[in-house]
Amino acid sequence: MVAAQTAGQDAWLRRNEVAHVLHTAFRSDKARPYLPLFMLLAVHTGRRKEAILSLRWCQIDLDAGLIDFEGSARVLNKRRGQIPIPKRLLPHLRRAGRGQPEMGFVLNVNDARIKDIK
Repeated sequence: MVAAQTAGQDAWLRRNEVAHVLHTAFRSDKARPYLPLFMLLAVHTGRRKEAILSLRWCQIDLDAGLIDFEGSARVLNKRRGQIPIPKRLLPHLRRAGRGQPEMGFVLNVNDARIKDIK
């Protein structure tokens, strides 16, 4: 389940609701091409928007199955840590990472960092 804030309460998306949103993002002609991967990273890692948007390919070790979210977070005293890549996320990262430069951002538009997901 995924938490969502609503009027001071925690709301949780059920698995079928997350699946519906992902399916819509994958199939929609209006959705940005990076949106499904952003959503998959958010759902499977539980990381905040800024941690996901600042993630570079050099922080992902597909062979060892690890994502190092640390990056520049220490400057802000916010430790993001290293996590194992969830099995359901791994094939999506493998597919998205083909041919990407090591220092490039995971989520990008024409090799430029996405500053906001809106």
